[in-house]
Amino acid sequence: MPIPRFRRPGLLLLLGLLLPLLVSLALNARFRTVAEHSGDSQTYLLAAHGLARHGSYGLTGDATAALSREPGYPLLLAGLMRLGTPLAAFTPACLAAPGACPDALYRPARWANLAMVLASALVLAWVALRLTGSAVAAVVACAYVALNQQMLKGRWEVISDYLALLLVTLLLAALLHWIRRPGAGRAIAAGLAAAALVLTKAIFLPLLLLTAPLLPALAWPP
Repeated sequence: MPIPRFRRPGLLLLLGLLLPLLVSLALNARFRTVAEHSGDSQTYLLAAHGLARHGSYGLTGDATAALSREPGYPLLLAGLMRLGTPLAAFTPACLAAPGACPDALYRPARWANLAMVLASALVLAWVALRLTGSAVAAVVACAYVALNQQMLKGRWEVISDYLALLLVTLLLAALLHWIRRPGAGRAIAAGLAAAALVLTKAIFLPLLLLTAPLLPALAWPP
């Protein structure tokens, strides 16, 4: 029985989005072993360990609380630890020397990085579809993120870049939804996405401060 005409564009769009996601998964499901973590990775891991084990945010991995920028990614890592993944076995001693803990311990964070890239691809595809009404534009947007191997080359690192990528696309989606249909709830959603982005990557704070005054004019044109 033939597929009804009104369903064909949706099915083609679904297949078009699925293809780059599957190709990306096939290309990037293998992760390189990291002998020694960067300074940022160590900071994130120690802060996450403190949150998961002691319920306090700090930079030493124990119960000592401290103020620091960009707590968003450690909160995600702490969630992975609390879920009982292999990352829960992390202790500050793992950073004492290269290879002090099994490399498999960090796989949940790496899979989370890849999952956030694929989710970002889908969100950006939705934004492209809403802006242009074109299924082709949506597929191109999805493929641009999912198949961007230059961007994905650091996926095995415990870094916040991929969470920031997801939050950027979610912020774009929230802003588009608010501008198209202004309302308090949609404005709050956009504000929460912006706040989460700043708490993940502080570099976005100046940009948001510069552009925020322009947004009401887009949502409520004269």
